[in-house]
Amino acid sequence: MAVVPAWLTAARTEQLFDAAPLEEPLWGWHQHGWRHVNLQRTGGKSEFSEERPIEKQWRDITRGIRKMTEVFGNRSVPVFTPPWNRVPTSTLKVLQELNFKAVSMTGFLPRIFKPGPHFKNLRIQLDLHTRKSRDGHTDFLNLLDELSAFMSKREPVGIMLHHHRMTPFAFEFLDELLSLFRHQAQAQCLSFEELLESEYQE
Repeated sequence: MAVVPAWLTAARTEQLFDAAPLEEPLWGWHQHGWRHVNLQRTGGKSEFSEERPIEKQWRDITRGIRKMTEVFGNRSVPVFTPPWNRVPTSTLKVLQELNFKAVSMTGFLPRIFKPGPHFKNLRIQLDLHTRKSRDGHTDFLNLLDELSAFMSKREPVGIMLHHHRMTPFAFEFLDELLSLFRHQAQAQCLSFEELLESEYQE
């Protein structure tokens, strides 16, 4: 679960752990920016961009690390999900220097970025919450087609959910999907820790 560190008040943390126990390894608690605010003057939204000085990026990401450690302890996974799925090369270099092991986003790593041997992109292939069609039946069929195509490659499939954007249809689909996984011998849910230790790289 990608968590915005600056949003973690005591009350929100209590609510979070009531719904999602800290001990469950599949949550994969990891850092989602620092404040999730748009600091990009032009173009697409981004909290971290080439426009921001390195020292400010370093400061905010470090603040996030401290908060994640304070709340989640050793349950915090060294993975970074950039707000709005945008992360420039400068930020990726900072993340590596701060010992993050991966990013998790919809896109690929920039071609000009040369990751270290143990730095990964735990890529999201299927986005559950930004469907374009207003026809629920069509959306459902499209989701199944996309999922089937990804699963046929015999590689891990990243599926993104998104807190307040989850509709009743999205929850129904997720329930059906998890039910199928439970009864499908070949399907297995992997934790971020398992993905980091695997040879998978994208």
